[in-house]
Amino acid sequence: MKVESDDPRGLKARLGAAQKRQQDLADFLGVELHVVSRIVTGKRKTMPSAIERGIEDFFQDIQAGSGGSRDALVPFDTHLDQRRSSNIPLYGFAAAGPDTPVHLNHDAVVGTIARHPAQDGRTGAFAVEVWGESMIPRHFPRERVYCLFGTWPAVGDDCLVELKNGDVYLKTYAGTRDGFVFTRQYNPDVERRFSADEVKALHAIVR
Repeated sequence: MKVESDDPRGLKARLGAAQKRQQDLADFLGVELHVVSRIVTGKRKTMPSAIERGIEDFFQDIQAGSGGSRDALVPFDTHLDQRRSSNIPLYGFAAAGPDTPVHLNHDAVVGTIARHPAQDGRTGAFAVEVWGESMIPRHFPRERVYCLFGTWPAVGDDCLVELKNGDVYLKTYAGTRDGFVFTRQYNPDVERRFSADEVKALHAIVR
């Protein structure tokens, strides 16, 4: 009889060897504890590449003697040169419910973080903290996704849909036809379509 491991990725063992808790890893990644718990126990089968890279960064930082502590976000600088800086704006929301769309304006910037390698050399790089639960189990609240302004996604890729009224939605792009932009979400698993006339831009998520 095959017995499934409760630590299929070996993360529990690595954390124990480093004398770190799952909460320490969650704090480093900038996600909720339950996200890390699902990864550790194997309940979450797939992960964004940014999370996978962040886990390895966590253990590398411990080996380097920094203790696996992530520096606090630096204040956003409106004069930051995105083409030369290794940091990019991080957008989030405050005083808003989980179903409230985030906006990509200066008031929504909560700090800056290091850019994703796939954003190197790109001027439209930014990141957004996931909000709401419509993309679970593909994305979880408080995870960070890395995006490129105005870069159209391929069919099946995740993206941000920005409407002309400023609302932004995280969805999976399913195509454009008959005057509509078609997307999907996963919780619940339904199609969501937007009139092309109300869509300002799509912003691809990099991996």
